[in-house]
Amino acid sequence: MRVPDFATHYYLPGRKPFQNLSDLSEEAVLAVMSDLNEMRRQGVQHRPFGRGYIAWRRLTETRLREVFLASGGQPERAAPHYFCLGTSTWFEGLALGMRSLSLPLSDLPPEQTSFTLVDSFSAMGFGPQFGYPATAVPERAAVYPISRLERVLERYGMPDVTPRADYTSFADELVESFVEVQLWTDAPVQHFLDPET
Repeated sequence: MRVPDFATHYYLPGRKPFQNLSDLSEEAVLAVMSDLNEMRRQGVQHRPFGRGYIAWRRLTETRLREVFLASGGQPERAAPHYFCLGTSTWFEGLALGMRSLSLPLSDLPPEQTSFTLVDSFSAMGFGPQFGYPATAVPERAAVYPISRLERVLERYGMPDVTPRADYTSFADELVESFVEVQLWTDAPVQHFLDPET
């Protein structure tokens, strides 16, 4: 098995990359989520943002950070920037005209980069509180330092799920379709975050 040597960040057309809901005030989060849900109603993007989404996200990111810290990670951010290992057909189809950018894994500092074998929402185990099933597979509930990537994937393999065209099985595909990479520092992506770029 060939392990990808890059990670890809997906973002909506007409928006800048690395715009993290967790960096916004509560009022701004609600406004952005309302906009995203309207886009879903119009069929422009498929991702649902229900009433419990931001609470689930905050619980997930808090646990994700705690587990990464316990494994020796040195996160600089409260919430990470998100990538998929390699590319993801599932993410590419989440919105019309989905944009992406890729970075070599060698550009991501090991002390500030982690990964989960599935989407971190599933991995951190809060799904049942929000009406979604829990993962019963221990390796899926772990947060790994990026330095262990090849060893972990040699043991458990890469996910390979083709999404349904209408994303009706959103939750199942979310869990099964990609390895998530979390970047806990702004440094490698700072030029994308600067207001003038």
